[in-house]
Amino acid sequence: MKILSIYRILTIILLPFAILFGFESVISIFAGIGNPTVMLSAVILACVVIYIFASAVFLYKGILKNSPCKATLKDWIKINAVIAIIFSVLAIISCVSILYFFSNKDMYAKFLAVLNESKPANLPANITSPELMAAMHNAILIMLPFSIVLFVHILITYQLMKKYAALFLK
Repeated sequence: MKILSIYRILTIILLPFAILFGFESVISIFAGIGNPTVMLSAVILACVVIYIFASAVFLYKGILKNSPCKATLKDWIKINAVIAIIFSVLAIISCVSILYFFSNKDMYAKFLAVLNESKPANLPANITSPELMAAMHNAILIMLPFSIVLFVHILITYQLMKKYAALFLK
């Protein structure tokens, strides 16, 4: 029963992110019509959102209310969980790499020098390099815990889907 309590807490933590990322992925899909790279990232983000909502339906409807769920819900969870695992693992690796980068003073100084020399064109002119680095650091402080929670949630979801396999109608 303890794992179910942890799963409920993790689901509650993930749902606000799913709402936020849902809006972002819809906007990105429209922006990605002319850019395949943006479209790919929008679809991956949409899969993470679909996984979170599908697993929440499984938790609240299937497990807590002990109500049967459609077999398609299990398929939605499995398919989107695979993409969400890839997303979370890549995000964890990226965040840890960037945190290492921030801790290495030589690399950090070289990066700031390169950033000051060739500022990306899509950045506003009034943003300084330290402000950009602070924004990156804050983004990591949000993305790293989110990615870890998502990864753990997916692992628990697979355990619970196996345990409550009888809830899925065929």
